[in-house]
Amino acid sequence: MLLVADALLTLNHTVWLLAFGRVPNLFDLNGEANIPAWWSSAQLMVAGVIVALVVLRNFRTDRRSWAVAALSAMLILFSMDETASFHERLGQFIDGHLGGKAGTHLWDSGYWPFFIGIPGAIAAGYIVWSSLAFLSSVKGSIGRFAVGLAVLLGAAVGIELLNNSDVPALRTASEILEEALEMVGGSLLVWSACDLILRHPSTAEAAAALLPLPGRREMADPYDRIPAPIAPTPVAAAPASAAARPSKASRSAAPAPQAEEELPITLPPGSPRPRRPGAARSSLP
Repeated sequence: MLLVADALLTLNHTVWLLAFGRVPNLFDLNGEANIPAWWSSAQLMVAGVIVALVVLRNFRTDRRSWAVAALSAMLILFSMDETASFHERLGQFIDGHLGGKAGTHLWDSGYWPFFIGIPGAIAAGYIVWSSLAFLSSVKGSIGRFAVGLAVLLGAAVGIELLNNSDVPALRTASEILEEALEMVGGSLLVWSACDLILRHPSTAEAAAALLPLPGRREMADPYDRIPAPIAPTPVAAAPASAAARPSKASRSAAPAPQAEEELPITLPPGSPRPRRPGAARSSLP
């Protein structure tokens, strides 16, 4: 999606330029305080903030994260530069102290690529190299950050020098290519930062909670997918074997139940004698 947005902004600029010969400042890739400038600045700011979150998670337990803090600060500084144009202001200051850029081979870019751009690219490379120990915990992370910064700084410094061409077509093409590659570099850095926070062991679980929820099909009731239980097959009772059943002879040989023996009852003197059950009551005293 990030690269699609980069392509749409570049295509919009090109269509306006080819169809009308000029581009409104709102969509001009070379303009300031417009949509392309905001997009480039937002990309670098988001990447820097995401890397800063990883640093905040690890700075107390892993000293190697301090190098990544420098990477985060550098990305945020690049974002501020896209909005405030620090390098252009410093470039004008340098040009003024060197006699100006008019009439030189650097009549458009000035001297800033040599005094600011190249030293800045070297510093960025050193910061990425210093972050190698920490970023190595996520496979491919160091390579993605290196490629993103290479595309961003290569366009800002290298292709910027092509803007000094005297051929109008080459100059226009280099301006479009420069701004387009800067946006692509920013998109690669955002992708690198998101991949880092999602795959680093210290932040993977927390970052996963921020991912979009699954669709309706994935969120269906899981009990609907459980098949109905299979009823057990009834097992018929096995008939008793002939050996288990008692024989007729053994049943006849069993002893008959005996009657209970009556125990004699001793009564105290003078007490009436109890009647037997079923005996008639005597009328005599």
